[in-house]
Amino acid sequence: MEENLNELERRIWNLLVEGSNQFDHPFHHFTVSSNSTQGVRLRTVVLRKTLVSDKRLIFFTDNRSRKWKDWIINPKMSGLFYDPITKLQVVLEGMGILHLNGSLRDEFWKKMKGASRKSYMTEYKPGTIAFEKTTGLRPEFEKKEIRIADSEAYKQNFGLIEFQIQSLEILELGEAGNSRALIQYQSDCTFKGHWLIP
Repeated sequence: MEENLNELERRIWNLLVEGSNQFDHPFHHFTVSSNSTQGVRLRTVVLRKTLVSDKRLIFFTDNRSRKWKDWIINPKMSGLFYDPITKLQVVLEGMGILHLNGSLRDEFWKKMKGASRKSYMTEYKPGTIAFEKTTGLRPEFEKKEIRIADSEAYKQNFGLIEFQIQSLEILELGEAGNSRALIQYQSDCTFKGHWLIP
């Protein structure tokens, strides 16, 4: 039976939920963009949580990074998910909601293990020029398991982003032919959808 737009939209959000919960899922990592005066920049991030009813995705970054500064100036962002096995591509457009403090950020920081907190414990901001290959960590943190107490001073570098999805463009490649659809969300998270020529 042919899939309708409601079923397709529900399937994509189910995959996003799976991606946020399963480390080996193809949607666990995705590419996200930022815009600056130097142009568009891309990077891969980890999908941490999917909020289906609010049409939001959550991911983290170091708030000293260039991308964080880009999103402060222009919170528009695009995301790209791709599953190479099923040949499913999902392009998301929307706005970033940046959290430098608050209960949502605190909740995720509290759940984060010491090894993951290392990403926010570099002495200098990401992208700072170094004279040799380096982790950026202080020597006492490089080779040992990080104790939660050691990492608390670096919480100030932890940024949480809610990616408010405004549209999904879905492309599926197949031997019988390709299919493509556009889902556009209203402010109440209902959507209007259209099939597109692939």
